Amino acid sequence: MKEYNLVIHEEVNIDIDNAVEYKRENGTYEANIQKFKKEVKKTIRSLKTSPKAGSNLSNRVDIDTKKKYFLVDNYLLVFEIIGEKEVHVFGLYPTRSNWTKRDFGYD
Repeated sequence: MKEYNLVIHEEVNIDIDNAVEYKRENGTYEANIQKFKKEVKKTIRSLKTSPKAGSNLSNRVDIDTKKKYFLVDNYLLVFEIIGEKEVHVFGLYPTRSNWTKRDFGYD
């Protein structure tokens, strides 16, 4: 089985921390927060072997891009397969935010 090298951009860890903080501020049970974090990490690890299983981001928004995503809870984990050996993980975006502006400069 082919394995890809993961390149996790610094923003991803910040995004995870922000998601956890948001969940805490909104009264999410700690057990559910831990479950969310575990699911995000599991999804990131899965990119090593099956990044092509992700959905094409260009099907979700009116932007021509090679980026893909997985939906984790109410968050989009956005990544791109680069060449034959790398997967770059760019961010974890709340689906109810203006994440297209942050990632693409698009409103």
